[in-house]
Amino acid sequence: MSNRKNTHPTLRTLLLHYLRDELPDNDRKAFEHQLPHPPAARTALDNLEESDLSPAKLETDLQDIAQRWHQHHAQAAPQRPWLGRIVVAALLAIACWAVYSYYQDQRSNRLFAEYFSGGQSQGYLSVRGTATPDPAFATALQAYQQQDFSNSLLLFQEVCHHDSSNTQAILYTALSAIQVGQSFTARQVLEQLLARGLQPAERSEGYWFLALVHLQEHHVAKARTALQWLVTHDTGQRGEQARKLLAEIGQQLNRQNNPDECKFCPFLGPKQAKKKPRLKDAANNKS
Repeated sequence: MSNRKNTHPTLRTLLLHYLRDELPDNDRKAFEHQLPHPPAARTALDNLEESDLSPAKLETDLQDIAQRWHQHHAQAAPQRPWLGRIVVAALLAIACWAVYSYYQDQRSNRLFAEYFSGGQSQGYLSVRGTATPDPAFATALQAYQQQDFSNSLLLFQEVCHHDSSNTQAILYTALSAIQVGQSFTARQVLEQLLARGLQPAERSEGYWFLALVHLQEHHVAKARTALQWLVTHDTGQRGEQARKLLAEIGQQLNRQNNPDECKFCPFLGPKQAKKKPRLKDAANNKS
């Protein structure tokens, strides 16, 4: 019998005891039965299923490792207990990496949530309203207004397939793609749209959405270029929003350059700290 102060030890604690052979036989067998579905792995898998941002290969790897553990557990090879433990450690490591990767993919959306919000992003589109009598467009717009962005993306793509000149549907396609994290789709649609001849308001919307896409993809320089275009050419709402967002991006980058204020840049990854010269090097420089 083992004495425990906590009747509900954490998964990490159980794993450490398991790897060190410190669990009684009954506890060890019970822990092995729950290993295929640890909370960390389940959270990572749920995040991957709900987001298109994380690589699909990661989910495949996660499922493959879980399947391999199931097979190993069914075979119950007592002569190689270390193999199961290595598989468990790999499963938990990939699960943690998946959660971290998902968190990083969503970082720009959290920092500038005001601008990525579906209602706040509409701008010109919400003022224009439903300018087309197309029932398919009305159905897609209803799905978007109900925040069913995955469905609205498919419906707007169908509208654009039948009418490639429907600028309003194209902009809503890009906006729906932004909402579900499909930045590649949104960028492709917007770049094709901006290559056309557009009304000034439509062009401003295209550049605004393109700036948001670049932020999702962590391309800060490209986002700032699109925003600067709006500041220069749009004297209305989008120009003001672009000026405000440019200032916020500048503040984030300034924090990155100040090691006392921020040790992590939300766009460029971990900050590389400047190395102080060693005393020996400093003496050599003086000489």
